[in-house]
Amino acid sequence: MVKVNLAGKILSSQAELMDTPAYSDCGGLLTEHLGKISNYVGPKTVCVWTIQENPGLHVALVIPALNLTCNKEYLEIQDGPPGSESYGKICEGLVLTFHSSSNIMTIKYTRKSDHSASPFDVYYYADSKDDTGILVVTTVVAVPAVVAAAPQVGLVS
Repeated sequence: MVKVNLAGKILSSQAELMDTPAYSDCGGLLTEHLGKISNYVGPKTVCVWTIQENPGLHVALVIPALNLTCNKEYLEIQDGPPGSESYGKICEGLVLTFHSSSNIMTIKYTRKSDHSASPFDVYYYADSKDDTGILVVTTVVAVPAVVAAAPQVGLVS
């Protein structure tokens, strides 16, 4: 078991994600405890992925680097099922981390129809919290080239 303090930092290594399921379809319900969502390339302009863990677990997301075209596309992270409270519309940033308050988290990608999709990767994993408020990672995810750093975020208004 690995303990990580979520005060804006995440610990990781250079290990590869060889067995991590990768999703590049335009949305869907994801129930694996570990996975990667990559940009969708196709005609649809809105994609919604809902990550659902077992009751008692939470969802943690890590976006190592995000560099979308801010006025033309963005990601929106929602704390729960589609339509839940949003962390905001995000188009750029380094080492972005999010943690759900329940066992569900939603990722929505939106782009203008005249703009092709920029590449992105969102890693997710199931976790639980102990009674000290420290995150206890039950499935360790190693995101390549991620270093402990304060997030820098570009928000879309």
